[in-house]
Amino acid sequence: MTQAQYADMVSIMQISRQFCDQMLKCMDNHGLTKQGFTLTLRIGDRKLFSGDVETGCIELEQDIMEDEYSWEKNRMVQRKVNSLKRWMVDNDPLAEEGTVPPMVADIKASAKDVGNGTGEDSSKPNPLDNTWFSIYDYPADVDGGK
Repeated sequence: MTQAQYADMVSIMQISRQFCDQMLKCMDNHGLTKQGFTLTLRIGDRKLFSGDVETGCIELEQDIMEDEYSWEKNRMVQRKVNSLKRWMVDNDPLAEEGTVPPMVADIKASAKDVGNGTGEDSSKPNPLDNTWFSIYDYPADVDGGK
């Protein structure tokens, strides 16, 4: 590993920690952590048995095993596979497998609608609504001062 690679890894780790903290706040606001849900992200090129390459995977699940079907009813998985070039539903209690995941918010929403999260603490906006990642939001040691 070169010094430059190490510096890049340190930057990615710091940004990822900040993202993780924001997602935890979002899950807390919606009561998901109290209910035992965990969020797992996988980012990068990962070869699948089919020969395709998965470039991203999001898993939100509740580890409940009351019966053989309860885990599947409390789990969502969405993947982005290189050959499809889009996100698709892999597991969802309601959506059909292989479909494009639904959008949570309309991109054309007005600015006053963006901060109206539906978390437990209604006095604060949903962190996800106001999460913005930019090289201008971080100290110089995170984004290399660019």
